Parts: sequence; structure tokens; C-alpha cells
Amino acid sequence: MSELLDRMEAEPRRRCLHDFSIWAHEKQREPERSDWRRWLLLGGRGAGKSRAGAEWIKRRVRYADRPLRVALVGPSLPEARSVSLTTAARRARDIAAFLAEGAIDGLSIGFRTVRAERDRASGLRRLIQLDLWEISLVTFPMMANARIAATSLSSTTNPVRT
Repeated sequence: MSELLDRMEAEPRRRCLHDFSIWAHEKQREPERSDWRRWLLLGGRGAGKSRAGAEWIKRRVRYADRPLRVALVGPSLPEARSVSLTTAARRARDIAAFLAEGAIDGLSIGFRTVRAERDRASGLRRLIQLDLWEISLVTFPMMANARIAATSLSSTTNPVRT
């Protein structure tokens, strides 16, 4: 698979890497029969139940020939909202506060090397071209210099409104 991805242009490769239908496990795919009314996903924490459900809804809405109603079901409205809708906003506020306080200042940078050269004199590898996959905030970065030097955030900043 990596050889195939290496031969692809950047945009098709990005689409392929983010296409859930390619990477989903068999149990995360919707039932093939068209007459089903309920789909029960059983699995432990991290099994991909939420992702499978979200991807199914996204596909249904995207390819519908008419507007669809989507029901978000939970034990209560506040709980359903907190899990599905406002979690990202809460996380953003928390992260902004951690950054402003200096509690988090490290970066974890995930990438795939497309092209690199090795410096014969020093033995160091120089990265020429990368596919950037993610940048995550971390407390303890793998590389000591992977740090956030400055932000425009302050402890009173509210970057996300819900």
C-alpha cells in the first residue's frame, strides 16, 4: 500500500488517506442489505463505533437526493451535545488556557517523508519534501526543540464560542 501511495499525486493521496471507506474495518462498514432498520455496533473503547456512525451519517447526508433529518440521540440533550457537538469547542478553550499558562508548549509532528537527502559529512538527514499528517500539542515532545515559542493567546482569550 505504501508503494501505491508513494506514486500518487498529493491531492489524490490526501483524499485516499482520509477516505474512511478504504480504511474501515469490516465491522465498521454498514450492513450490505438494504432492508435493515437498526445497526448495532458492539465494541470496546477505541473500537471505532463513533467514527463508524459519524462516517455513515456524513455519507447519507452528502449523497442524499433530498434534505435529511438527522437525530442525535443521548440520555439527555446536554449529554448528547457535550459528547458530540461541543466537545471540540471545550477542548479548544482548555488548550488555549494550557498554552496561555505555559502548561503545554511541546509539539508532536506526524509526517511521511516523501524525499530526503543524507549529509555525508555530518550524517544528518535533510528532509526535502514531506506529507504532513498532524501536529499535536504535547507536554513532552520527542525532540527537545519542538516547542511553541509564542502565542497570541492570553488567559482571558476565548477563541471558540458555543
